[in-house]
Amino acid sequence: MSDITQQCDTAVKNFIVQHLQALVEELERYIPDIESQTSLIVKFPFTAPETCMHDDGQTELLALQKDTAAKMKFETESLTVFWPSMAVSYPKLINLALRHLLPFASTHSCEAAFSKILYIESHFFDRRDVQHDLRCTLSETKPRIDMLVDRLHHQPSA
Repeated sequence: MSDITQQCDTAVKNFIVQHLQALVEELERYIPDIESQTSLIVKFPFTAPETCMHDDGQTELLALQKDTAAKMKFETESLTVFWPSMAVSYPKLINLALRHLLPFASTHSCEAAFSKILYIESHFFDRRDVQHDLRCTLSETKPRIDMLVDRLHHQPSA
């Protein structure tokens, strides 16, 4: 193998290693560590040790762990329903939980919107302004077409 080929191979390898390291750093920034202290508190608040929380939040964590009504709610609700319902009683914990849960929700929403824009633009390429179509597509409120049609005033042709 010539010196030039070996230098190119080394340069390419270094470039790939740097790129992969940057990718790992970016993923760690967007996706929290599954086994992190925060994750324990958010996913298992009633069994997480109070040492998972900083000094100012330990009191709230201990109070939550003693709250039987909250425990019953936790057992029956999803994390995205449970944590917002605790906002008034445990503000420090809710801030922690929302910071942990929101990246996934916002990333998913962005990806869904991007996919729908691509779909609209590829299937209805004659449309230059997709704002209204996108709003309808992304809305969780389903239109009641039957009701809208019934409200129309039919005008017979002359």
